[in-house]
Amino acid sequence: MTRRLPPLETLVFAILAGGLLLSVVLILAGLTWEWILQGTLNADHPALSAVNVRGLLESFAAGSPAGLSPLVLLSAGIAVLLMTPYIQVLAAMLFFTFRDRNYRFSAITGFVAVVLTWVLFLR
Repeated sequence: MTRRLPPLETLVFAILAGGLLLSVVLILAGLTWEWILQGTLNADHPALSAVNVRGLLESFAAGSPAGLSPLVLLSAGIAVLLMTPYIQVLAAMLFFTFRDRNYRFSAITGFVAVVLTWVLFLR
């Protein structure tokens, strides 16, 4: 008995919905924690204006000595939100390569992955 993989649409939906849900939970937790500490929802911090994932990941180092702060949760939520489509593209590329053996679509999604890598990390 062989186990069949779910269709690509189900996989894409699960990745996108899971990433969005995790992102919302992290952002709401960070905003709630900020409201409890400061009494305001003003989470204005220079690290949150970073334009790429590398900048957001560097903001983790700006957290409290214990490593966890409202800023870290907000940064993690934004990073998860940015990484969700990237993970979806990588999953689609692996799906096309190994399950469907459709190398043309694998090459196209590989090109999209390269562009997303440049936009998210290198820019």
